[in-house]
Amino acid sequence: MGIHAAAQGACPRDLHRPRAGGGRFLWPARRCPRRGRGKGERHCRIQVASFKDDRNAGATLERLRLSGLTAVIETSGAYRRVVFPTVAEKDAEALAARLRALGNIDLLVTWY
Repeated sequence: MGIHAAAQGACPRDLHRPRAGGGRFLWPARRCPRRGRGKGERHCRIQVASFKDDRNAGATLERLRLSGLTAVIETSGAYRRVVFPTVAEKDAEALAARLRALGNIDLLVTWY
């Protein structure tokens, strides 16, 4: 599955969730040695939900689409994950706030 070298163990994975109660992101303390695209820009992958049932993943994807957001479904084993695979650091907090406003509180954010 992985979206960059972190999945193969080449660099540390920084997994962070928003603070309880809808606070600001807990930004990672360390930066990945492979910082992503272009001039030192950092990116993240935001996972909204994970399902075993294709219909649930499709319904979540459709709900996001109707809200004007473009997510994708990743398949890993028996699970279907609804994710935003590449989000620029400058857009991450705004997207997370919008997702929380839509009721997606438990987001999984992976920095790369």
